Amino acid sequence: MGYDINCKDRDAEEILRRRRELYSRANLLKSRFGGCSRPVKLYLFKTFFSSIYCASLWAPVNKSIMNQVRVAYNDSFRILMGYSRRFSASRMFAENNINDFEAVRRTAAYSLLQRLANSENSILNAMLSSKVFTQSSITMSWKQLLFSES
Repeated sequence: MGYDINCKDRDAEEILRRRRELYSRANLLKSRFGGCSRPVKLYLFKTFFSSIYCASLWAPVNKSIMNQVRVAYNDSFRILMGYSRRFSASRMFAENNINDFEAVRRTAAYSLLQRLANSENSILNAMLSSKVFTQSSITMSWKQLLFSES
């Protein structure tokens, strides 16, 4: 599917590729649909930015890299909707009923975890109950993302 899962910390490379993709997508939508009404732009944003390819598989990486993707997500909304760079991202998303970057990541992780847990595949079931999986960096990342109170 175009995503390399490994133990050699290549997630940073993949994450930065998604960051560039966010900006590219935002600029494309702005150039093609910049003159459309606000509801149309909101629909486009929800459609094209509600999931970020393989975000649920991102293992813990340098916080600055994850911050760069969050900023790209926020900037993408600003680009499409015409908000100033100074406008509060949390306010911008709340006023427009749009999920922020962390909500998109939580949704992706929860969705994948549910599909794995509900699978009838015996290999997946064995893997999910193994100590290797329950103590893996991806599982720890999901726990932190889904269950942390911060």
